[in-house]
Amino acid sequence: MSTTYLAVETITVLAIDQPTPIQPPGGEGLLKLVGASLWIVSLGFVAGIILGSGWMWFDAMNGAGARGGIGVKVVIGALIGAIVCASAAALITFFS
Repeated sequence: MSTTYLAVETITVLAIDQPTPIQPPGGEGLLKLVGASLWIVSLGFVAGIILGSGWMWFDAMNGAGARGGIGVKVVIGALIGAIVCASAAALITFFS
């Protein structure tokens, strides 16, 4: 037998089992708070997109052009916020 095989076999035998994950006291309340916050922020993104689209329409009707006013900035800000929020949720899930 090779020494590498013996070393791997020895490390495998000496490995300690991982403990069962348990939720800390108050963890359920924290998860509810995070879930409610996520819904509120998501509604804010949707409201921002709707508000920005209405602003773009108003600018287009007044001859300023849909891309000339503040509506585009509101829509882009809402989309960037949605991307950041989705990325944060994925990172939290990845590290937990």
